[in-house]
Amino acid sequence: GVLDGYHKSGGAYDRRIDQLEYNNKRLDKQREELDAKMEQRTTSLRAYYARMDSNIGQMNQAQNMLIGMLISN
Repeated sequence: GVLDGYHKSGGAYDRRIDQLEYNNKRLDKQREELDAKMEQRTTSLRAYYARMDSNIGQMNQAQNMLIGMLISN
């Protein structure tokens, strides 16, 4: 008799299961959104560092050219 309120349709047990399922779906959605944001951020940072690497290469070439000019004089 004491457990009847928990186990009957719409009882505390059913409400708790429903709440847990809702929370699980919400967490799944949040995880998917976070995964998408992380993928975008990863792509953005890769492009940023590729540009930086290219700029450093250009600066190294300019440095080598200037050193060459100084040494030849």
